Amino acid sequence: MPSKNSLGALAKTNDKDAPILKPAKSTKTPPRRFNKGFQVEASRAAKWDLLVAKMKAERGGSAGPELLDEAMDYMFKKYSIN
Repeated sequence: MPSKNSLGALAKTNDKDAPILKPAKSTKTPPRRFNKGFQVEASRAAKWDLLVAKMKAERGGSAGPELLDEAMDYMFKKYSIN
């Protein structure tokens, strides 16, 4: 019976080229954000809260800023502001 401290007791892999350690995740620098004092109607605010909650459940993390960026990009494209 092998000792629990013996390296020979470890399962051996068939793939000799497999990395021993998993590669580190690349860290993405978050974009610089600014606060703007927008006011929205109550019905739109409620829909916004539901959308953000839904996207957080699907994607995880903070979905609100990314959704607002996407909405602003659509408005810029619609009104031809580059």
